[in-house]
Amino acid sequence: ALCLLLTATAAVIFCYYFPPYFLIQEYRLFQSMMKNMKTQGWVILMQPDQAKAILLGIQAASSLLATIMSLLLARGLQAKLFYPEGFQKELLSFRIYTLTLIPFSIILLGLYQHSMLAVSLLPIWVLYMASAGYSTIASLFSGAQSMLLTALLIVVTLLLPRIFVPFIVGVGVLDNFMHFRKKFNKQSSRGS
Repeated sequence: ALCLLLTATAAVIFCYYFPPYFLIQEYRLFQSMMKNMKTQGWVILMQPDQAKAILLGIQAASSLLATIMSLLLARGLQAKLFYPEGFQKELLSFRIYTLTLIPFSIILLGLYQHSMLAVSLLPIWVLYMASAGYSTIASLFSGAQSMLLTALLIVVTLLLPRIFVPFIVGVGVLDNFMHFRKKFNKQSSRGS
């Protein structure tokens, strides 16, 4: 996961400074759509540079998500054949690396400084941090209950992203320092 994150980060930085032709064409199409919306009376609150940065970040995050999903599907099929319980254990033990908090903090500072590169990088880093948050929450519950809760959280996050994305990312980051999984496992083993 870290290798994919770093590769996606490098690709976004490269495309930000040296955009390929298809990104330039998509950006021009988006600009013409925004102009048409303005002529029809729509109020556009986004500057063109912001739109360019957001589109690049969303495209990078969707490419990263598609890559991760195909790899997870392949790993899931492999686990079904050779070690059925292994894939679930791997997913539930996913955590962020402590050193990844440094670039994530720099990106957040860049957002505060209104850096468009930080806006482009934010979706892929949030995807990584949110994956750790979902894994932490799912590992705190058992069996079908964890799958149902995780699916419900994903749906609620899609419906209310301003509230739940920071919450899920915060859970993933805090688990790195507070070790929720170990504490919860110790408490549940004492209760048994």
